[in-house]
Amino acid sequence: MTQRSHLVSVTATPANVATTFDVPTADVPVSEALGLRDRAAGHVEMPPNELAANAMGNVHGGVLLIGSEVAAMSALEASGEFRTTSIDIAYVRPGDGRNTVTFGAEVLHRGRSVAVIAVTAFNSSGKPCSNATVVVQRRRP
Repeated sequence: MTQRSHLVSVTATPANVATTFDVPTADVPVSEALGLRDRAAGHVEMPPNELAANAMGNVHGGVLLIGSEVAAMSALEASGEFRTTSIDIAYVRPGDGRNTVTFGAEVLHRGRSVAVIAVTAFNSSGKPCSNATVVVQRRRP
């Protein structure tokens, strides 16, 4: 396997961009802390949120992964009967943490026990930020 990394030159040392914010308590679901809103089956929005952005102001990759999982469950109109077994995600461009990110999901396969969902996250310009494939399995009684 080959991995290629890219170095980006900078013109100056970044200023201290640390911010302070209230950390949600442990009883707050992560989707609520991130402000994820289910607009329709398979359509989830995340408004600008200081918890979602990294030091460069871009939406953190882990947050895009969480949004993709939430959108996948939304597409299935799930209510706890599924558990995620795998997520494969490709990050194709930065998502601006200062603007709304939307997640669109499409069910590719829905069987009796397994479902496969494709999810794309879009930035405020409508361009894809990430493409994910989410696989879920029905919980056994």
